[in-house]
Amino acid sequence: MNYVLSDIHGRYDLYEKMLEKIDLKSFDSLYIIGDVIDRGQDGIRILLDIMSRNNIVLIIGNHEDMMYKAIRQGFSCDCKGDILLTAESALWLYNGGRTTLNSYLRLGRDEQSKILEYLKTCPVCIPQLKAGDRKFYLVHAFPSGQLKEGQHLYGDYVDDNELLHELLWKRLAYSNGNWDTFNLPEGTEAIIGHTITAYFEPGERNSEDGCRIFFGKSFIAMDCGAGRGGSMARLGCLRLEDRKEFYVS
Repeated sequence: MNYVLSDIHGRYDLYEKMLEKIDLKSFDSLYIIGDVIDRGQDGIRILLDIMSRNNIVLIIGNHEDMMYKAIRQGFSCDCKGDILLTAESALWLYNGGRTTLNSYLRLGRDEQSKILEYLKTCPVCIPQLKAGDRKFYLVHAFPSGQLKEGQHLYGDYVDDNELLHELLWKRLAYSNGNWDTFNLPEGTEAIIGHTITAYFEPGERNSEDGCRIFFGKSFIAMDCGAGRGGSMARLGCLRLEDRKEFYVS
């Protein structure tokens, strides 16, 4: 079976509960469409666990991209020991990267290097994933029609910054009673994270337990708000073959 979840944002407790709930087997595949780090305390712990498993694929989100670029650019400290921020690191820390950075700096150099090497080989999208008789385009923020069928782009090798920004940052727009539609191959459905699902259908899919997965006409939105903290923080997972929904909070 194939499963998808997104936007764990450092909540190892919810991540662990979800793996138990879906009872992930070695022959199953789990696709995480970005933002496993930042805001919550345990983003690095989640990354290390994902790296240890052969059946979990991490698709880069804007938070992993910010982390990779900030660390690759390097940090320095002033005479008081405070971190001197570059543009990249300031953007990351402003968006909740401080907890992740603190955990990262506590690692040994070998583990730090392994994380960076891993991130630069993660896909930024999977344009054509087949699950049963269904086809899906997996991406963190916004599916780009510029990609050819079967093409995979990798984080460290994307030299088109406008395209990368679209894939990792762009939010869907609403006009004339409809959300954005996409130039995707016929029969392909987009699955995205990045934007909390309550944004797409306020009040309708926002239960007492928290947000739920949103099913649009041409896309499925997965971010159920694990990163917002508090009692409403929730993680949603979807099994692609039969669209079965799983939730932990």
